[in-house]
Amino acid sequence: MLERWADRLWNPWMLGLFLLVGLWCSAESGFFQIFGIKTWLRGSLGTLFRKKKKAASGGLTQFQALSTALASTIGTGSIAGVATAIFFGGPGAVFWMWISALLGLMTSFAEKTLAVKYRRKAPGGGWEGGPMDYMERALGWRGAAKWFSFWCVPAALAGGGMVQSNSIASALHAALGWEPLAVGVVTALCTGCLLSTSDAAAEGLRLALGGPCGVQKT
Repeated sequence: MLERWADRLWNPWMLGLFLLVGLWCSAESGFFQIFGIKTWLRGSLGTLFRKKKKAASGGLTQFQALSTALASTIGTGSIAGVATAIFFGGPGAVFWMWISALLGLMTSFAEKTLAVKYRRKAPGGGWEGGPMDYMERALGWRGAAKWFSFWCVPAALAGGGMVQSNSIASALHAALGWEPLAVGVVTALCTGCLLSTSDAAAEGLRLALGGPCGVQKT
C-alpha cells in the first residue's frame, strides 16, 4: 500500500516538477551553475585556502560550514541511490542523474539564498532560517509553514537518521557479516558521544540532520 502511494506521489509528475523548477531557476539565473563557476568555487573550495576567520560565538567557521553542507548533501542518496538507479535503470540512468544534478544545483541555490535572506535571530543567539521562514515571511503562507515544520520531524528521523543507520548496518552486514543491531547500537553511541563532547560538532550534526528540511542556524 505504501509503495502504491509513493508511486502515485513521485512517478512521474513530482520528478518532472523538480526538473521543471530546476530548469526555470537555471534559465532565470542565466545558468549560474555553469557560467558562474568561478564565483561559487571561490566561495566554497576557495575558502579553504584563505586566512581562517574566527567563528562568532555560537557560529561555525568557514570550513565547518562547508563540511556541514557536504555532510547533508553527500549521503545515502548519493551512494546507495546511485547504485539502485543503475541496477533498475541501466547505464542510461547515469545521464539523467547528471541532468537532475545540474538542474538541482539551482534549485538548491535558490532555497539556500531565500533561507539566508529571510533568516531571523535565534532566541539563543545566532541565526536560523529555512523554507518555513520564507513561506511565512515572504509568501504569507503561515499554515503551509506550520505543516512543513510538522513534517520535518518524521523526515529528519526517517529520512535522516533511520535511513543512514540502516544503510551503514546493511552494508557492514553484507560485506563483513556484522550484526545489524550491534552496528546500530555502536552508531547511536558514537553519535551520542559526538553530541555530548563538542558544541561545534553537535551544531554541525544538528544542521546535517536538519538538511532535508533546509534548517540553518549560524
